[in-house]
Amino acid sequence: VVDDNGGDIGLLVYLNGVFSAPSAGDGDIVKPVSAFYAKTTNKGGVGFNYAESGPSNTSKNLTTGWNLIGTNNAGLAKDELATIQNTEQTAGMVALHVPDVFNARKDFNHTVWGSDADKDLNANPVSGLPEKNLSVYDGYWVFMDSAKAFVKNL
Repeated sequence: VVDDNGGDIGLLVYLNGVFSAPSAGDGDIVKPVSAFYAKTTNKGGVGFNYAESGPSNTSKNLTTGWNLIGTNNAGLAKDELATIQNTEQTAGMVALHVPDVFNARKDFNHTVWGSDADKDLNANPVSGLPEKNLSVYDGYWVFMDSAKAFVKNL
């Protein structure tokens, strides 16, 4: 992959507990609930191909331990992560980590996490999370007690 000015781009996705370079046509790179990072060696923009429409929902299988996720909706963290919460019936997310380095800049619709960033936030119960929005432009770490699918309607 090259950027608009001919520089190399390192593109990583977090899959099965490790960062890896996706291959062409890799379905995990196009899932809105997956987070990925692009690093360029040259100034300039990075172009993405995208579709105007897609499936009605998407999912990412989260494993026990830390998982990197993204979201397609800028809603409150407790609402966006409700489907993977730890309940009396099923184990799930018990902690959320919001990296401030990547979450420091927000557009006008988002809340800066400030003092709630860069630490493990107790997400058991999920309703105890800070009243702050997730951003569609950032990645988040969730700690899972057991495997569970993170499902989002698009």
